[in-house]
Amino acid sequence: MLEVWNAGTFPRNEHWIGRPPIYWLTGAGYLYSEGPVAAIWPGFLLPNLQESAASEEGFNTVLRAIAASGLPGADEVRIPALPGPGAGASAIELIFHNEAGAHRIAVEGLYHREVVHTDPRVPPLRELLRELDAIVASGSSAYRGDRVQVIVGFDLPLPEPGDRNDRPWPLPDPPARRADGSFPCHVFDGLTAAALLAVFGEANQATRWVWGEERLQLFPRPLLPGEPGCRA
Repeated sequence: MLEVWNAGTFPRNEHWIGRPPIYWLTGAGYLYSEGPVAAIWPGFLLPNLQESAASEEGFNTVLRAIAASGLPGADEVRIPALPGPGAGASAIELIFHNEAGAHRIAVEGLYHREVVHTDPRVPPLRELLRELDAIVASGSSAYRGDRVQVIVGFDLPLPEPGDRNDRPWPLPDPPARRADGSFPCHVFDGLTAAALLAVFGEANQATRWVWGEERLQLFPRPLLPGEPGCRA
């Protein structure tokens, strides 16, 4: 129903590859987000995904905020920031789904108060984010999921020797490079997903997965309810 993504400015930067959305709201009123991240290196490989259930009042408030934001009538809108402090900040992309399809608005620096905008849709969009924040603040629980997306990273820097954590290649098929140089993405479900999530739960961000003479980086995460996976 509603997706909120950090569109970023470095799509091939390894810190952003395969990251979950900021928010994923279903039509049933369940909100998914990433919880606190431990400030350690190497950190956990899997993101700390959380599930929150909106109250009826909270869900209706979000629906009103969506309507006020102009999202239901938008079509691939991009709102740039004016020159000044914070200009060039990452864009936040909001995607609202209804019977008419997907409606998108991307706003540069939406989370940065010092960034100046003149578009009248920006204040309502910021209010929408505050309402989503409030649902998470009301309580959440860990989300594990039953499907997993895995992006295979080739030719990325190896960690320092003291951080090395080599493990056997875990995917059912061998790694295969794409001709265009992009990173392959796979989606698994059922018993395969369960087994992979257990393996990834014991790995960290410095883990490299060994196939022959190669040591590859994997970017896995559980998929959220209704999420197809492998978002470009």
